[in-house]
Parts: sequence; structure tokens; C-alpha cells
Amino acid sequence: MLAGPPNEKPVGEWGTYEVIASGNTVGIIVNGQSMNKITGCNLSSGFIGIQSEGADIEVRRIYLEPLPAPASAI
Repeated sequence: MLAGPPNEKPVGEWGTYEVIASGNTVGIIVNGQSMNKITGCNLSSGFIGIQSEGADIEVRRIYLEPLPAPASAI
């Protein structure tokens, strides 16, 4: 059962995926809708992998941007 309306784009349109890794938390946003969040991650460096399960995937652009400094660090 779906929790809400689908957030997929029609075939032929590009979707956007945001992965936000901050501290021990990783969040996934697909086409502007939060899809998943995991906490308790303990790796802070390493390779970045892109994968698709069950179908081919085409990637048009990837951006890596640092997160703003926490307010307590300013």
C-alpha cells in the first residue's frame, strides 16, 4: 500500500534525486518528496555508488556540494 501519491516522472522525463548525508543520517528526496531516511550510519568517507535495481538507469548530471556549517560552529 502506498503512503501517498507517486512521485515518479513520466517516461522520458528526468527525475531529480537528492541524497543528503549529514553526521550519522542519510536522507533521500526524489522529485522533491522525502522518500527515506536512515540514522546510525558510521562511515564518513569512501566511494559514492549509483545503482538501480531491476532496470537500467541513465544519469545526466551529478553535483556534490558541501552542507552549510552547523549554526553552533559559527
